[in-house]
Amino acid sequence: MTGSLRETLDDDAVVAAIRTGDRGVFDRLVARHQREIHVHCYRIVGSYDEAEEHTQETFLRAWRSHGSFEGRSSARSWLYRIATNVCLDAVRRRPERRLRRGGDGWVRGTPPPRDLPWLQPYPDLPVEPVAQDDPAAAVVERDELSIAFLTVLQLLPPTQRSVLVLRDVLDWSAKEVADLLDTSVTAVNSSLQRARTTISSARGAGQPTIADETEKRLVAAYIDAHHRADPDAIVRLVTTDVRMTMPPDDICLVGAGQLAEFFVDLFDPQQGLEFRLVPTHANGQAAAANYLRRSGDGRFDAFSLDLLELDLDGRIVEITTFFVPHHFDLYGLPPHLDA
Repeated sequence: MTGSLRETLDDDAVVAAIRTGDRGVFDRLVARHQREIHVHCYRIVGSYDEAEEHTQETFLRAWRSHGSFEGRSSARSWLYRIATNVCLDAVRRRPERRLRRGGDGWVRGTPPPRDLPWLQPYPDLPVEPVAQDDPAAAVVERDELSIAFLTVLQLLPPTQRSVLVLRDVLDWSAKEVADLLDTSVTAVNSSLQRARTTISSARGAGQPTIADETEKRLVAAYIDAHHRADPDAIVRLVTTDVRMTMPPDDICLVGAGQLAEFFVDLFDPQQGLEFRLVPTHANGQAAAANYLRRSGDGRFDAFSLDLLELDLDGRIVEITTFFVPHHFDLYGLPPHLDA
C-alpha cells in the first residue's frame, strides 16, 4: 500500500528476532533504514551534522531498548518514533529564536534568521546505495528537501514541525502520528492545520522543474564566469530581482545591481582571490562547489557551496551560499584542487 508503514522486512520473525537481541537482524535493519532516518532527522532539525548525531542516537536508543519493543507496530515505525523524539528533544533544548518577519510572516527570498546557525545543505548524492526495489526508498527521493522549505519549517513549533513532516512528507495517517507522539488524532489534525497555514503563507511557489540541459548550460556559464572573474557575465545569468544570501550571516543582496557590486568587489584583482568551481547538487537543486586560492597559495581549497534556484526561463532567481568545506567529501569532492 502506497505510503504504508508496513514492509516485508517487518514480519513477525524479524520482530521476534529484534526483541530477543539478534544483533545480525538489527544491523540489517539499521542498514536498510539508515538513509531515510537520516533524511527524516535532517528535515526536522535542518542540519546535516545534527542529523548525523541524531541518527546515531536513534539506533543506539533502539538497540538499548530492543527488549521492550512489543511489535505492535512495524520496526520501521518504531525507529521513526525514536528518531522523532530524539530530534524533538534536541530542538526544544535550543535557545528561543527571535524570528525575522516580513509582512505577515517570514518571506521566501529573505535571508534565514541569523539565529539559525545550524542550517546546512543536504547532498543529493546517496550516503549509501538504496535498493531500487525498497518501498522505503521513495521516502528518500521526495523533493521536500529544498532550502526554502527547510527554512520555513524552522518557523514552526517543534510538534507542528514533526506533524507536518510525518503527515505531508511521509504520508503517515493521523492515527499513526498520534500514536507516535502519544497524543490524540484531534490534536494532530489541529497541529497540521496550523502548520499548513504557516507554510502556505511563507513558502512561495517552490522550485520549478527545469530541463536538465538548461540547468547544465546555466551552471556551466555560472562556473565559467567565476573562472574568468567576469561579474557582467554573472549578471547576465540572473533575474533583475535576484537575491543572494549567506546563512547564517545577516546578508541579503537584492537585485542584479547589488549582485553586480558584490562580484565586482569579489573579483577585484587587489583582493588576490581566484576561484575554481565544480558542478554538483544539493537539496534537489543545482549547486556549485567553490574552491578558493589566495595570492601566494599553491592550490585551491574547498570554500563554500552555492545553491542555485532557477526559474522556468533558466535564469538564476536566488543564490544561497553555505560555508561548509568540511562537507565536500559528502558530495564526492576533494578538499583541494591543484592550481
